[in-house]
Amino acid sequence: MKVLSNKPLNIKNASLAMLTPIQQVNALPDKVVVFDTFDGIGLENYFNIQGAVLLLVKHGSCSIELDLKKYTITDHSCVVALPNQIARISEISPDIKFVCVACSLAMVEDLMIHINEAISLLIKAKQQPILKLDSFAYGTILQSFNFLIAKLKNSTQNPYNSQIIQNTLLALAYECIGNLTKSDKNEQPSSKKEVLFNTFINLVAKNHKQQHSVTFYATKLFITPKYLTRVIEEISHKPAKRWIDEYIALEAKMMLRSTSKTIQEISDELSFPDMSFFGKFFKRVVGMSPRSYREK
Repeated sequence: MKVLSNKPLNIKNASLAMLTPIQQVNALPDKVVVFDTFDGIGLENYFNIQGAVLLLVKHGSCSIELDLKKYTITDHSCVVALPNQIARISEISPDIKFVCVACSLAMVEDLMIHINEAISLLIKAKQQPILKLDSFAYGTILQSFNFLIAKLKNSTQNPYNSQIIQNTLLALAYECIGNLTKSDKNEQPSSKKEVLFNTFINLVAKNHKQQHSVTFYATKLFITPKYLTRVIEEISHKPAKRWIDEYIALEAKMMLRSTSKTIQEISDELSFPDMSFFGKFFKRVVGMSPRSYREK
């Protein structure tokens, strides 16, 4: 096992541009890249994922850190890294063979619009980023990877190739979602705090359009807001209020991207007192105004 340099924590933003040094790469510019080598990426760094990554290990093994938690991935396994996760590959076996797809943040948001219960599934993937696949599941996912690569190689042959690639990515996402859901049945019983976290997330997924306060969710769970905040931060390293805000912001982004609703209508649907309040919230969480986000 090749151990990569253990330097002090040095976090770099990881967008598709960082994959430019890779010679053999299949890509739809600014949207998706598929590659099978780490040469030239600079794996000694920690990366803040600006999009999403799905890595399928064909043979060998590697160790990866996600949000500073270490996982070992062996053959016929895949790992999912999601937006704003901190990731680093720390060890690689000499016989490693893999295929990896990286999507831009814009592509991730496009895909989420078409995935049922997308937010809940993102939470599940963050909680369980590693999937060990049986022979059938592995073969099916590898087939989807190969089909995606073929379409990327012939990206100029069909005027609708961008839509074909997006639908192929959707198929690949659903293959992984199906295996993630199946693996839920085999999970060991969770601790009481983990059960509380999962219940909280499910409540937020159902109620975030109407309910923005930690107090509402604490009342539903028959605990104090202070205790809920402490447990959620202990389990997820993120405050309960931040989870709520990110759900609301993601919902707003999907509506801005996929509907013709006005900003006022979106503000009303998300239960903000007025459009000004919504604008300030969106800029605080996303970093730009709703109008700028839609135009971008």
